[in-house]
Amino acid sequence: MTMQKDPWEDRQLSLFSLTDADNGGGEEAQVYESEEEALDEIMDRRSETVGSEAENGGPVSWPAHPDVPQDGKPADGETTDSPALTDAVPNSPKKKTASPLSLRVLRRAALAFLASKQPDGLAAGVYVSALHAPVDAVSFSLSGASLAETRLALASLTPARLAMSPEKRERLVRLIGEQESLKSSLEETIRQTEPHLNASLFPETGEWDYERSANARYHRCLRKLEKLRYEQQYSGKLERLLADKTADELFLILPEGTDYSSVPQEWGIVLLTPALTLNEVRPAAKIGSEDEKRAVLATAAAVAARENVLFANGIRLQSGTPVLTRVPRRRPSAK
Repeated sequence: MTMQKDPWEDRQLSLFSLTDADNGGGEEAQVYESEEEALDEIMDRRSETVGSEAENGGPVSWPAHPDVPQDGKPADGETTDSPALTDAVPNSPKKKTASPLSLRVLRRAALAFLASKQPDGLAAGVYVSALHAPVDAVSFSLSGASLAETRLALASLTPARLAMSPEKRERLVRLIGEQESLKSSLEETIRQTEPHLNASLFPETGEWDYERSANARYHRCLRKLEKLRYEQQYSGKLERLLADKTADELFLILPEGTDYSSVPQEWGIVLLTPALTLNEVRPAAKIGSEDEKRAVLATAAAVAARENVLFANGIRLQSGTPVLTRVPRRRPSAK
């Protein structure tokens, strides 16, 4: 009886190795951590000469691929005729063009930055209910058997799209202040015209039930104040995560030179240089997330990390049943 070959295994080999070492391949296998990384590498090789610069991102000198000689000259017996490795000008020296600081690189930097905080747990692509979408990186730290702290990091090339503009924020602050002054004035009027709303024997120390007031202007003021505060807290993604207190610390990973004036002051700012160095230019404020929300975020991080853990150990789930496959070989470390 002949056993059927697993088609998924062939797909894995075609994506994760350039030569099959088990079939007599003499070269070192080129292996990637995930399918997404392998596909990204293929696309990067095809589009390296396209001079597309990411918005607000500068060029970055990325380490050359092991298959490409560092000096730009072909090795013995090899040719480098690929357009991705040559200039458009004829007879010009062949060289590899620099890659931009893409959003994919910034997302990796977000994970690296949280890892530098030495957390007990770490995951990428964690679903957050406040955004109804995954965020780039989440970490948590333990103190004994309880969660002590959680951190969240977002990567962005254009932070202005994630937050309110400074002009809108100033306008909302001004309007909220005006409505709060009006509310205080109307409450003073209610205390004079509706004394029955105070059930205490001592009017100066009593708690007034302003909600039962017949003053229609006061209730309109409350509704408008509620709408303005909601708009202030939930107009942008950064404000929403801040108001929800999703994590104890919030960080934004940006390319060096990006304008972050629209980012709320409670968010920490980390800049990634073209040399792939992370600089924390503004520390994050301690928001103080609730214990229940810490547990929810840590659980979401564990769920997000499950798929990567299974893949790294050569396991896939088929209709809920674990199937053992070949473990992806790691890329050899640089010497």
